[in-house]
Amino acid sequence: MHLDDLLSRLAKNLKPSQTASERMKARVLKRIDSHDLKAAVAKTHPTASFGQKVKARLLDRISSPAAGVLPSFKDSLSPSHGQSNAIWQAMSGRLAPVRVTFVSGGLKWTAAFAIFVLIVRLMPLALLAPSTQAQSKVEIIPEGGTVDVSIGGIVVPVTAPYTLSNAALITTGEQGATLVLHDDAVVRLAPHTSIRLHDLADRPEPSLPSTLSMIKGKAWVLGLLPPTVDSFIIELPNADTVALNEGSLSIDLQHGVSIAMLDHRALVQNGPEKLYLVTNEILTLSSGQYVPGEISKHDLRDSWIAENTNRDNAHRERLVALHRERREKSAGILPTSLLYPVKRVAEEVDVLFTVGQEAKVEKRIQQADTRLSEALALLNEGETEEASAPLEEYKSTLFTLASGSGDNLV
Repeated sequence: MHLDDLLSRLAKNLKPSQTASERMKARVLKRIDSHDLKAAVAKTHPTASFGQKVKARLLDRISSPAAGVLPSFKDSLSPSHGQSNAIWQAMSGRLAPVRVTFVSGGLKWTAAFAIFVLIVRLMPLALLAPSTQAQSKVEIIPEGGTVDVSIGGIVVPVTAPYTLSNAALITTGEQGATLVLHDDAVVRLAPHTSIRLHDLADRPEPSLPSTLSMIKGKAWVLGLLPPTVDSFIIELPNADTVALNEGSLSIDLQHGVSIAMLDHRALVQNGPEKLYLVTNEILTLSSGQYVPGEISKHDLRDSWIAENTNRDNAHRERLVALHRERREKSAGILPTSLLYPVKRVAEEVDVLFTVGQEAKVEKRIQQADTRLSEALALLNEGETEEASAPLEEYKSTLFTLASGSGDNLV
């Protein structure tokens, strides 16, 4: 027999039955409630007279002469009246306030004047609306497919609008893509097209040889630059360049090189030779030379040209609406507001604290631009008569600056 079986049988034999347990419980309860236990409890409990005797003895001990030692001990530790006065005089002398002068009178006036100047200098920041731009980023927008964006040798597959912050190599797949360059230009890439973007500045950087380089495929470029700024430069695989400010053109590298001008004008640099393109003209590269031609009516009905022309019109309308909205925001407080005189004072303070003659002239030009924004905002609100005053001030400010300074800045 195993030890576990032996222990199990022993535990079973030692466990009392239910009947035996009930019998044992009844005997224990009977013993607890017995007469002898109750008598013993009654004898150990003191009577009322015995309790009074114990209490009287304790009170007698507390009031005995030995207990009088504690009050005398307390009196010996307490200082006398004279000692208390001496301690109080010593402490009150140390607690007397001492007047310390931290700032002299002249320094006070200097600090107050500095605070006043700071408040006055910050007043224009609170009352003048900040300048805004129509666009504020460079963005690649895929048109249904995946666009590979390579930055520093790392390829990023893009399937949603993606903001670029560094120069990049952009390659489209089965679907095209749109590249938005601030409010400077829009570049639409056909499928299987590769370009390299060099310049991400808000305006073309003169120190860079080109804004972007065409590698392969086909691209549509919408230029939105005023003629007074540097051109948008597209470099071709043969090192020729196309300079564009305003207008729309198509560059096709699928079968040689062809440049079609659909609107406005562009300048093609072929080595030392300069070729000008105007509306509905096309240049085709043949044996290293460009052959001029005219875009036929049949070519104008081509899906690539027709679709991008319509998209250009829609983009221009959105851009005009965006410029109008930004103009209204940059106007800030209008002449019809009670706070307008305060705004004009803030403008004068802003010019007063501007250092340098050229910087002051730039401030005046910005203020003239604000008058133009105010006039636009008033016209949009139907305030035609009120809009004439800021328009007149806009013109007079520019004339005053131009006649009073003859430098290149103005």
